[in-house]
Amino acid sequence: MNAPSSIPEKRETWSDYTRGICAILVVLSHMPNVSNVLMSYFTPFILPCFFLVSGYFTRNYNGSLTAFFYNKVSKEMIIKLLFSISTTTFVASVLVNLILHPSGIPLWLYDTLVTFLFKSKVNFFSILVMSSVYFFIINKLCRDKPLPMILTALAAAAVGYVISERNYIRFWSCDTAMICVLFYIAGYCLRQKKIISRFQFKPWHVLLSGAVFFTSVTVCLLLFGVYNVFIVVAINIWNNPFQSLRLTFWGCAFIISLTNCLPEKPAVMRLLGYIGKHSLVYFMIGGPIKAYLCYFFEMLYQSTRIGFLNDSLVMIPLILIVSCALTLIPCMIFDRFCPFMNGNFRMPDASSQKYPKAWIAAGASVAAICIGLFYLAWNGVWIPNQFYVGDYQIKGVDVSSYQGNVDWEKLASQDIRFAFVKATEGSGHVDSEFDNNWNGASQAGLRVGAYHFFSFESSGLTQAQNYINHVPVSDSSLPPVVDVELYGGQSIGQLDRIRLRRELTDMLEALELHYGKKPIIYTPDDTFNVFIDEKLAQYTLWISNKVTSPNNENWTFWQYSGRKRLEGYDGRESFIDMNVFSGTPEEFALF
Repeated sequence: MNAPSSIPEKRETWSDYTRGICAILVVLSHMPNVSNVLMSYFTPFILPCFFLVSGYFTRNYNGSLTAFFYNKVSKEMIIKLLFSISTTTFVASVLVNLILHPSGIPLWLYDTLVTFLFKSKVNFFSILVMSSVYFFIINKLCRDKPLPMILTALAAAAVGYVISERNYIRFWSCDTAMICVLFYIAGYCLRQKKIISRFQFKPWHVLLSGAVFFTSVTVCLLLFGVYNVFIVVAINIWNNPFQSLRLTFWGCAFIISLTNCLPEKPAVMRLLGYIGKHSLVYFMIGGPIKAYLCYFFEMLYQSTRIGFLNDSLVMIPLILIVSCALTLIPCMIFDRFCPFMNGNFRMPDASSQKYPKAWIAAGASVAAICIGLFYLAWNGVWIPNQFYVGDYQIKGVDVSSYQGNVDWEKLASQDIRFAFVKATEGSGHVDSEFDNNWNGASQAGLRVGAYHFFSFESSGLTQAQNYINHVPVSDSSLPPVVDVELYGGQSIGQLDRIRLRRELTDMLEALELHYGKKPIIYTPDDTFNVFIDEKLAQYTLWISNKVTSPNNENWTFWQYSGRKRLEGYDGRESFIDMNVFSGTPEEFALF
């Protein structure tokens, strides 16, 4: 007789609790007037945790790959699921508009139909289709080998992100679909080892994981600001992968620990479990129901002017409770007529057919990830040192004739506060777009400054005179800038450093005398010590480092990227240089 296992069977109701909490938080995150600080605490783990748990409880689909694709994608996802959810939302929209706007039936019916066919539901439809295709491909290549599956899912997610960002649209929601697949595959791989089911959760696990998670989010809020945590970290994992994964891990650990320690007896827990079983319905229908409720109460307030209807502390919990309760109605309908709506995917069983080796797929995926990262950096989609920029509020650009005709109003609308425009070079060259850029940036309300590209072949005084002849004196402008860097294939060994620094000093002193402002020196971080000695280091420094933060700590401006894509210019150069100011808005106003 076999000895009994020392590991007791762990109840599995925690998975429904987890998905239920995630579904309710999704509805909450779409409430109006919800604090961004509050959202920053629960958005980092909602989507990853939901797909992680769903993947963990995926069972093999007993059939061929063709049957899997046909049954799960064509029949269930596309036809049944899309039709059921879209029809429910369409009918709800018609009923709400019929009550609120009975006199404008033709107009709102047309708008509702357009929304139904071409807007929000198309994204959901595309995510389902794309996710299913990725499941199909990943499983075909890697079968049940965890590491190759995860690497291939990572590569697929990177490809989706490139496709979406390169076209400046979320092309069929590729990026979202592939991130969903990544976490789903991670959960599926965890299931093979039964890691969660074998772990004996205790209350202190909840306290520990919760403390680490909330501390991590708080630190991120203090370091990077609400915008960066909420948008960059929580929603777009690619801009800050390490921080995103850390928050995701501890957020998932906290919610899974919590739901494993919750009791089963209270009725509210059975309700939470029911929501979890129908979490997909809550994701898709809870949001629209919430939106219609918000709209209804807003119209009611405008008609009655009842005070509490405009009090967010009262209305947010009320709308959340009512919308969650109303969503139970379609849940019960789907439970009766469409039981497949629990949202579980199934991976096909391993087959005796011969497929490419899983590790070949994994190796190809690693190569694809590397190529993808290089592609993203080269095309200005992903900025390697974006992580270090989050602390700085004042951003600006530097431009020359390479950017062509600049629409400064449009450029300024993209969170740009200052601009350095190229004025002169050497002893005789003047940038052809200087006057247009100087005047345009000033009229757009930007702090504007002019820079001179320093020539090693000309004297400092003649170069200063060239700059003075073309750049007007202005009290509101930024100080003059001298750009000192290698050019034309020159090497450090070819430079006469003593002569270079003497000529540079002559130019800086002449500019300071004429403009009454201490000039700024621009120089790359990696050649800083070549051009700058102790005397020159006393000037205001503008450091260029496009990989990490500047090595020199005494900088005032930092050029962190030379391959950013913004709107508002049409020159032969499609990228633009991005910079930050080291101080606060108050310090910048006085600079």
